[in-house]
Amino acid sequence: MELRLLERVRDVDRDAWNALVGPDDSPFVEWTWLDCLEEAGCVGPGTGWLPRHLALFDGKDLVAAAPAYIKGNSEGEFVFDWSW
Repeated sequence: MELRLLERVRDVDRDAWNALVGPDDSPFVEWTWLDCLEEAGCVGPGTGWLPRHLALFDGKDLVAAAPAYIKGNSEGEFVFDWSW
C-alpha cells in the first residue's frame, strides 16, 4: 500500500476516484466538484486553501481517497467574520 498526497485532484483518474463515492455520499467529495474548485481558483495558491488530497493505492489500484487541504491563514472558512 502507498499513501500519496495529491496537489490537485487531476493527479488521479476521475473514474477511479468516483468509484469510491457511494450513492448516498455527499456530491462535494466527487472528482468533478473538487476539480471545479481548483480550476476556478476557489482553492489553491493565494486562497489559503492548498489541496493535498489523500489517495491510497494498492499497486496501481486506488482503494481509498479523501479530499484534504492545508489551511494557510486564519481568515476563517469561505466567509470572513470580522465581528470579533
